[in-house]
Amino acid sequence: MNHRIARTLVSLGAAAVALSGCATASFQFVSDPEGAVVKALDSGSVVGTTPFTVTMERDKIANLMTRPGCYRLPSGYEAVWGSGAKAASASPLELCDPGGSRDVAFQIRFDRPKDAPGLEDDLRTALRNAQRRADLERARAEAAERDLEMMDGWGWGGWFGGPMFWGPPPRGHRPPPPPPPRGPGRR
Repeated sequence: MNHRIARTLVSLGAAAVALSGCATASFQFVSDPEGAVVKALDSGSVVGTTPFTVTMERDKIANLMTRPGCYRLPSGYEAVWGSGAKAASASPLELCDPGGSRDVAFQIRFDRPKDAPGLEDDLRTALRNAQRRADLERARAEAAERDLEMMDGWGWGGWFGGPMFWGPPPRGHRPPPPPPPRGPGRR
């Protein structure tokens, strides 16, 4: 099976799972620069560090719906950067999806105040976070590629170490070398 077919099958499977599930509402928290700690204004509890997304089934937050596609969150949020700079959303926070789609996505954005001190520190933190995220994404892509290669070799001894009945070996496959010859009196 080539990689394109395997990717298509995986994509179709993921689409089938997504279509069979419940409707969702996603809340994406972003900041400029990234790396701000987001806290709920009412409780002060930490929600996450930007960028991050919280996804919930829409029936679990139906009590927050003010009209179709609109939600009123009882508390706003505050973003705090490492330098101490702060930005806050409205409280309560009303979010509306004009598309009226089955799955809705909202973005809650925080912009760091330009006049707050420590901008260079916050930018360095954002760069480190972006580099870590890129490294993680690269590692995930490499792992997915290894998984696909492993699936490609499944029918020709991929997991069980020997040829099976699934057609010719993959390109570049070489059988193991024969054992060394045994001398007289050796078994």
